[in-house]
Amino acid sequence: MGNTLAFVGDVMTPIAGIAIGGLGMLAGLAGIPTSPVRRKEDEVTGEAPPPPDAPEAPMPTPEMAASPGVEENSDFDFGNLSDKVRDGIQNLLKDFIPDLSLPNLGLPDSILSEIASLLSGEASLTPRSSWSDIPSWVRGLMPFLGFPVSFTNDSRDGDSTGGESNRETKPGEKIIAPESTNPEYVRIRNQVLERFFGIDTDPGKSRDLLKTLVKDNPLLSENEKKHLTDSLEKMYKLAKSDVEKLKTSYLNENQIPNQFKPNASFAPLLPGVANLSMLTPEGKIPAGGREVEIGGVTGIREYDINLDRKDLESRVGEMNDHNIRNPDAHEIDIQVDTEKGVGANTDVRYNIQPRGFDESGNVLWGTYSFHEADNIHQFTDKATAELFVNGAIKWREYQIQTGETKVSPLLINDFSMPGVGNSPYVNPTDKSLNPVGHHHRPSSMDIALPGKDGGSASNTDSKKDPNYDQDKTKALIKIMGESVPSGYKLKVYLQDEDVVTYFSNSNIIVQNIAPHTHHLHFELVKN
Repeated sequence: MGNTLAFVGDVMTPIAGIAIGGLGMLAGLAGIPTSPVRRKEDEVTGEAPPPPDAPEAPMPTPEMAASPGVEENSDFDFGNLSDKVRDGIQNLLKDFIPDLSLPNLGLPDSILSEIASLLSGEASLTPRSSWSDIPSWVRGLMPFLGFPVSFTNDSRDGDSTGGESNRETKPGEKIIAPESTNPEYVRIRNQVLERFFGIDTDPGKSRDLLKTLVKDNPLLSENEKKHLTDSLEKMYKLAKSDVEKLKTSYLNENQIPNQFKPNASFAPLLPGVANLSMLTPEGKIPAGGREVEIGGVTGIREYDINLDRKDLESRVGEMNDHNIRNPDAHEIDIQVDTEKGVGANTDVRYNIQPRGFDESGNVLWGTYSFHEADNIHQFTDKATAELFVNGAIKWREYQIQTGETKVSPLLINDFSMPGVGNSPYVNPTDKSLNPVGHHHRPSSMDIALPGKDGGSASNTDSKKDPNYDQDKTKALIKIMGESVPSGYKLKVYLQDEDVVTYFSNSNIIVQNIAPHTHHLHFELVKN
């Protein structure tokens, strides 16, 4: 072991060497239990060590160290590291490296293995000191030696708040982030809330107050400034009755509104499945479109909206004919002006086909309540296409990993019209001369509700459809949340108040908006 420590001393930097030596000596001075010491003089002279029951020599004091006859060595020699220093390090770290992982100091595996054996206490009879017995200033040295911060933030003795963060999260688990404890943040938040609730007598608006307080404020981070601003805007969107309830809770219970709490997130359900990007062919889009792939998944066709406008308008006409021949196929529909059925947004040029396949030929999606002519209503932009395909891939993998006996593809209906054109499916109360219809935005898609039987359900009301699976619905929303491209967040419409409540104050927006009792609506919104 002496050779091992000598090797460590040779390869480590002088600073690291001094730090480790200082840590061991500080450990001894801190009163951490150590084993009886065998002096270096005993090894050199061959004198027998004192018997086990002999009284231990007193710890040297600074005066003793400076007294005549004690030779001072200015170079720290790891090969001559005393047993006391070794035991000090051992007692400090013995219980706090559960997996025996060590900081990689560029040492060979054999050397690291010997150090691990030392720290695991295989040959030691020294008592173990409690984590709470180690002074905080000693713990503070450990990160500088290369040990993970989690070792210095252990809560097993109840003296730290790091235990919850160290606990391994389960797949899909909701992770609650704490609000900032920065005193300046807290002061401004409370001051703005008192202005918003009308507690202070100043007639000025809370928005103006907040702008003044955060502008050029060096005590706030940019994230804290943004969070305060976004939180206050959420308060302005509340109904008066809700504001009064929050005001009462704030006054009587000092309850900070949830609007100011950071959004929760979710541990990935499929942490090993990465998001894939669209592979766009080189060159111009030819007339009639071309196939594009996302990670080898097929079932997407890209069009040049302007080049193929006439053909796309013709497809709008076919959808009109289908609606005339089958008046019961949709709950609400009108005849769309074919020219207005194709919009001007050339980003919305990707046509999701009725079925999609992975590289192995597995079906990733199909359709529900769908006629072939309605495929004109399944156009979207690149970001939403990537969201959808990645979600479909992960949905299949999730079912396999959870042991589903029936692995079902996603079932889709409407996306957007090409170029964000007008849709035939509109609210009957829209009496305008030019109703734009639903999904009049680049990113919108409808997906069927998951069913307990592995298929789909028809209603979120279990009394109307006992097959509706609320847990699978939550999982699907999380999976789509994991599939969101950078720069966006996910918004969902679903008439299931339990699910809406579950995702409240999270990084996924779920709203109870009609008519969404029989399907899920997903869309991307920019951050």
